[in-house]
Amino acid sequence: MAPALPRGGKLFRGVRNVLALLGLVVVLVTFTPVTRWYGQRLAGPWCDTGGQVLIVLGGSSIGLDVVARDTY
Repeated sequence: MAPALPRGGKLFRGVRNVLALLGLVVVLVTFTPVTRWYGQRLAGPWCDTGGQVLIVLGGSSIGLDVVARDTY
């Protein structure tokens, strides 16, 4: 049977486990296509044209009702 750890030892193990889990999430998001899959899931189908309004956060116009190329 392992010797009982002092309270600081349990705290250390808890912090270590949380940091290890955080590292695993970083590696998972960085080196796997999970981000792409999740993004596609959130975005839904691109051909869904249910809305009639385009909200432009910033941009310029070429003429009446025409947005310029530098609009984003």
